[in-house]
Amino acid sequence: MDNFRKYLILIVFSLLGYSALSQGHFNRYKDKYVVSFLSKKFTNTQGLSLLPGKYTRNYGICLNAFSKEHQKNNGINIELVGNGLINIFTLSGEYSENQFKVKKTSIYNGLSISPLGLNSKGEVNGLTINGMLCVQTQINGVGLSLLASNLMILKGVNICCFSSIGYMNGIQLGLINYCIKGKGAIIGLFNTCQSFKGIMFGIMNTVGEKSYPFVYFSLKSK
Repeated sequence: MDNFRKYLILIVFSLLGYSALSQGHFNRYKDKYVVSFLSKKFTNTQGLSLLPGKYTRNYGICLNAFSKEHQKNNGINIELVGNGLINIFTLSGEYSENQFKVKKTSIYNGLSISPLGLNSKGEVNGLTINGMLCVQTQINGVGLSLLASNLMILKGVNICCFSSIGYMNGIQLGLINYCIKGKGAIIGLFNTCQSFKGIMFGIMNTVGEKSYPFVYFSLKSK
């Protein structure tokens, strides 16, 4: 009986501790509805979020002047200017297929639109449309950029004039394409990969140290 009481007391205190932790962690974000302007840290906005700060979660339409780190935007993210032209080569090529050293600090679920382009250590799940270029840690979906893309991971389709990708699994279309490791299809004028499995179409396709004019095809990574 004494052991039963001890276990019961232990369970009660454990539940109380978990409840306190949950209130301190999960309720850290304060909810705002309909419209939020210049929201501060740890704000959930359900509706229209205008120029939110860092560490905010926005559900609906989010309007930013530039790309912001430490945001989670679910719905439509619109950048009035965007900072895609800044630090185009900030993402390194150090990677493994499943674990990248660059931390993803921002999440974009849905549609993201930017005149100059999206530039963050973030992950896009959906569609991103950029007037100039896109610098992202990862795209799961479709990326459209007028000029260039610099991605650590692509899982989907990316279309631009010039691309640099760490690891790709999908389709890349552009004039000049480069990836460290990939599989799928690449279509362009000049395509270069250190290791690739799939098909390439271009004037010149280079895999490793070998070049293949017009078409490259392999079912094994080389």
